[in-house]
Amino acid sequence: MMEDEIIEIASRYFDSQKRKGPRQSYLLEKITEKGHTPRVDKHQNIWIERGSGEKTIIISAHIDVDPRVKTAHAKYEKLGKSRILRGVLDNAVGCYINLKLLEYKPKSIKLFQIFTASEEAELRNPLKFAKS
Repeated sequence: MMEDEIIEIASRYFDSQKRKGPRQSYLLEKITEKGHTPRVDKHQNIWIERGSGEKTIIISAHIDVDPRVKTAHAKYEKLGKSRILRGVLDNAVGCYINLKLLEYKPKSIKLFQIFTASEEAELRNPLKFAKS
């Protein structure tokens, strides 16, 4: 179920400064389960290269959680007749979509799917801005 998978991702933390956390190993496990061989670079980004062709498409989602947030959590709550997802979603949805796209078989394109280990943390500090 989509909601459960998003919660599984959102409830795992990844620290962009230390480049560590259970979100990365969870994603690597899911990528491998889907039959792909991911590559992790020196910055801890996860890469999956698929297909071939002249046209190249890159799809990216970041795996880190905002460094001001110390624990990751997510859960569904009832709101009237609806359910809403609350918690630290910091691109858990993007990671979920990137995982789902692994089910797509590219035809006549080269497809790079990347899970980046950091994002634009400090715009005015080039040593920290999008380090990965």
